[in-house]
Amino acid sequence: MGTPASKGGMPTCVGENAVSKEEITKQEMRLFALESIVCQLLATYYGALPAGAFDAVRKHAIEGTRRQTFAGADVAHSDLYSAELEAAVDRLYGMIGKYLEKAGKIPTTEKK
Repeated sequence: MGTPASKGGMPTCVGENAVSKEEITKQEMRLFALESIVCQLLATYYGALPAGAFDAVRKHAIEGTRRQTFAGADVAHSDLYSAELEAAVDRLYGMIGKYLEKAGKIPTTEKK
């Protein structure tokens, strides 16, 4: 038998599908911590590259999200997934850009 959802496992029956607000908050903070660490690491990497490299990589990554397909999803869901992915990638590259700005590696930019 698996670990109950209340103890960090996956729900195994209908009664265990409810997730508390506290658990959702914990999961969100874990995800944010991972995002922050990854963005800091990537900022260190991008900070060592020639000027303009970060902007080129960011543009290419966001364009790539627009070409991403989601097998098995209907058109409406695929469009939703694509938009959410693009927004998430843009937000993460924005975090990286803020780290680079603070480190003086790129000039302060305004969101377009």
